[in-house]
Amino acid sequence: MRDGTRILVRPVRPEDEPLYGPFFAAVTPQDLRLRFFAPVKEFGHRFIARLTQIDYARAMAFRRDRGSDRAICSA
Repeated sequence: MRDGTRILVRPVRPEDEPLYGPFFAAVTPQDLRLRFFAPVKEFGHRFIARLTQIDYARAMAFRRDRGSDRAICSA
């Protein structure tokens, strides 16, 4: 990044599921609404599994982090 911070961009994997709870807790309700096109309040296993268990032949999802266990972005 411009400030010299190094980040890692990689495909989302099923073992990323535990990182999504803290990530969504830090996101504003407005961002969640824009991200999912609807207000979302519950982030249970089934919901997060849909985001982390990707069929890479049909779709792709990436995550960006600072090299720690803290996600800073998911697309």
